[in-house]
Amino acid sequence: MSNVSYVVYYKDSGKVFANGSASLVTSVNHFETEETSVLFIENDVDWDECYVDLETLTLVKIDKRPSYSYVLNMDIKQWEKDPELSAREIRLERDRLLANTDWTQNSDVTEATRNLYTEYRQQLRDITTQDSFPESVTWPVAPN
Repeated sequence: MSNVSYVVYYKDSGKVFANGSASLVTSVNHFETEETSVLFIENDVDWDECYVDLETLTLVKIDKRPSYSYVLNMDIKQWEKDPELSAREIRLERDRLLANTDWTQNSDVTEATRNLYTEYRQQLRDITTQDSFPESVTWPVAPN
């Protein structure tokens, strides 16, 4: 038995929020609710590359979501940057960069290395105070 591909979408907007494949059509019935529905499709598709046209109940391909900080504006059928998601994405990257340099502040690291990274780490912490945050930020350059 072959799998059937599907997308799950919101009935009020056509916005797709999940996709997958199943061997039995009945295994996706739990997606059928007052707010959501399932559309069976011929080929697999990423959920962030399409929406459902509610008039024709067909899948419409769109450009891939640029990053996690974008949301699909269903009025114009285009991705728009969401300031809250953008801020979150920037903070996650900042936290990752800080974690990668935590070792530089250990007591067994030379004072020169510690001092070199102290300024860089402070610039990372201050990234959310930049005037253009969260629309865009200028990332500090890590010491060599």
